[in-house]
This record gives sequence, C-alpha cells and structure tokens, in this order.
Amino acid sequence: MFNNLLLKAKTYILDVVLCVEYFQQGHEYWATLTLSFILIPAVIVQLFSVRWYKADGELSWMLCLVHMLLLQPLER
Repeated sequence: MFNNLLLKAKTYILDVVLCVEYFQQGHEYWATLTLSFILIPAVIVQLFSVRWYKADGELSWMLCLVHMLLLQPLER
C-alpha cells in the first residue's frame, strides 16, 4: 500500500512539473490542459467519496477538510 501511495505522489509531482514547464515555455494551452487532466478527475473522485460518506452517515468536519485538500486517497 505504501508503494502505491508513493507511485501516486510521484505521478502528481511529475504532472505538476510538466505543467510548470509548459507555463515557463509559454505554452499556456498545454499547461492548462495538463492541469485540467490533473484536477478534474481528482475533484470528481472527492465528490463521490463525500457523497458516499454522507450516505453512510459518517461525514465529519475532518473528512470534509481532507476532501477539500484532495487528500482522500491518503485517508482511505
């Protein structure tokens, strides 16, 4: 499980590095597209997870904070 978290973190870090490179080279279109490919799936997963916690009656302020920071995979 720890290796899975490391791989996920490495993937996000490399995606952000690529996005920064695109911005620095003046490729705003590609940087925005890369950023959207990072954020949109992450936000969708967080929304479904919050909905499941709410349906189970287990939603707390701490879980809401974790989900707003997009850290839900660390909590699971």
